[in-house]
Amino acid sequence: MNEMRITIQREARRLLQLQKVSVVIGYEVGPYPGTTAPCFAFTPDDAQRIVFNSFSSINLAVYLPGITGNVGIVATPATVRSIKELEKDGLVNRKNLHIIGVKFPGILDPRHLNVDRENENTLSVNEHPEALWEWALHDLYEEPEDYDILVEPRWMNDLSKAGKLKKPTPNRTSVERLEQMTHHERRLYWMSYFEKHRHSDHNKNLFPSTYAGGDHLEKFKYIKSAYSSNELFYEHLSWVYQSMGRASGFDLSDLTEDMNQIPLSTIRAWAAREFRKNFNYRPGGEEPNPLLKKENI
Repeated sequence: MNEMRITIQREARRLLQLQKVSVVIGYEVGPYPGTTAPCFAFTPDDAQRIVFNSFSSINLAVYLPGITGNVGIVATPATVRSIKELEKDGLVNRKNLHIIGVKFPGILDPRHLNVDRENENTLSVNEHPEALWEWALHDLYEEPEDYDILVEPRWMNDLSKAGKLKKPTPNRTSVERLEQMTHHERRLYWMSYFEKHRHSDHNKNLFPSTYAGGDHLEKFKYIKSAYSSNELFYEHLSWVYQSMGRASGFDLSDLTEDMNQIPLSTIRAWAAREFRKNFNYRPGGEEPNPLLKKENI
């Protein structure tokens, strides 16, 4: 992934030197191996902090609302879909963005790997398909639908030219195991799962929308800020639906969950696929989102 990092840094430095943007939002080294954190590069020298590897998974579109001026952003396919949804809601203006698109290399689960600072920039899905996050299979090897410059890892390009770039086939996924349950078993599973995350602030961290935890949605009465215990189940489902395709992807809560539970990021990705199938709608498309009804709950 080092060549991707170099290309992204070079583009970020160019944009800042020419003052085409006031900031470039990307990824930088995280607090421990196998993680990254948001990076805000305001000067050409700041661009040296930007990295990209198989752990660069946070959806950076969450930081766009409220930023004024021209902005550069490193964007995976999910991030680009989020940008398109934000643009529909009038929260960002595409004309003010310079999108550094990334052909999605897949995101690895550090719990399944021996990750340290020496190897975290060289680990890839083609070498470790067993460590691929379940939610990441959906966008694996995909190209963003919109960008100003496209970046992809050399290994992906080489495999593509050789006709050997194929998505791995993982063993039975956690979602498939859930689908094998009866309706009653599934409901008990969800009630137990959601009961662990009752605190409202914690809920917003676990089910973030692109609106900084849902404040925008609450303001316009798309969701409620407080629910009775009887409504708890539906409160969490609403967070899943609102976050699908917008902030779908990895968050740090995935790393602390019980290994027998389905990661929250997987739930969001699964919800996005199901709604695409049932409503013929994919977040980021031109058609209106059928889940956002313009009326108070």
